[in-house]
Amino acid sequence: MGVFPDFDGLGGIGDLRAIVGALLTFVLIVAVLVLIVSAIVWAIATAHGNYATAGKGQTGVLVSLGAAVGSVGKFVCEGFGVIGSASVGREDESRHEH
Repeated sequence: MGVFPDFDGLGGIGDLRAIVGALLTFVLIVAVLVLIVSAIVWAIATAHGNYATAGKGQTGVLVSLGAAVGSVGKFVCEGFGVIGSASVGREDESRHEH
């Protein structure tokens, strides 16, 4: 027995998915821009021997890389129908009925 949410039962779910998609696109763009700026800061600070600023640039690179990978992961999962799909677990339910 499986219980699965019915995402199509909510009104305006298409609009919500469009808004979330636009926000994920915005997050990806900002994350890439922050990645570029942080990498430049890291490189310049290291070249000039300012290791405190270089550490902050390194932290910025790692955080923005994580945000970029996370948002791309969401796009990939939604593209394959993993997120928000009520039919993912229904195959298991049909196998147990036989």
